[in-house]
Formats: sequence, C-alpha cells, structure tokens
Amino acid sequence: TAEEVEETTAVEEETAEEVEETTAVEEETTEEAAEETTEAAEETTEAQEEEAPAKVLPLTGKIVRVTDRAVEDGDIVNVDYVGGAEGTTFNTQGAGTTLVKGIASFTDQMLEQLAGHKAGETVTTNVKFPEDFVLANLKGKDASFEVTINYIVEAEEN
Repeated sequence: TAEEVEETTAVEEETAEEVEETTAVEEETTEEAAEETTEAAEETTEAQEEEAPAKVLPLTGKIVRVTDRAVEDGDIVNVDYVGGAEGTTFNTQGAGTTLVKGIASFTDQMLEQLAGHKAGETVTTNVKFPEDFVLANLKGKDASFEVTINYIVEAEEN
C-alpha cells in the first residue's frame, strides 16, 4: 500500500542519514588518528636524532661511515621510510631518520630486519608497536614500513 511505501521510504532515508553520519565520524576519527600518528612519528624522529649520537659518542669517541658491507648488529643506520599500521597510512615520511639500537623496540625490530642489507637497498619491515607506545591508537598494533637505507655508520673504538 501507499502508506507502507511511505513508511519504507522514510525508514530508508533515516538509515541513509545514519550511514552518512557514521561515515563522517569514521572519516574524522581516521583523520585524527593519522594526525596523531604523524605528530608522534615526528616527535620520535626528533628524539632519535637528538639521543642517538649522545648514546654512542660518549662510549666510543667517534663514528665512521661504512661503505664496504651490509648492516650489522650495533650499526647506526640512516633511512627514509613510509609505512602504516593495520590499514592506516602514516602521513609522515621518515626522510633521513637515524635508527639506533635501544631507542625504541619497534625501531630495534626494524634494525634487525635491515641486517644483511646495504646502503641503497629498500626493505619491507614488519614491526609491532609496544603496548606502552605513546599513541593509544598504535599500542600493540602491527605496522609495515618500506625502508630505504641511506647510509650505515659504526662506532669506532678508541
């Protein structure tokens, strides 16, 4: 009947509005998560750059660029990366990021997977963010990064 058709149409319109509202909220949440991820990645990169030499230099005196071999345990590795976690692409590119063992567990995981690769190579790394990670939306999440090795340095003994 016409009344049933009108009721069905009204319900369909109401459902469409709810779907639009839900979609808008999901898009906003995804954008907020991506912004938070970008900010944390930038903060982490800045902290790594500041802390890395400070952790190595007092112990060893100087670092030397390596050109004749692949990444080994204990090396400092400068990389460019792009990546994401569980369907979210990070809005940051880690251009010129320095990875030093012991700074963060997920970067340690990256370094382990870069072992055996040389400067100029691009490697896909898979890591798991720690449960105590600074961003709630990434705690315990799996992430994948395309990492290009720019150069390798090692601490030289005095």
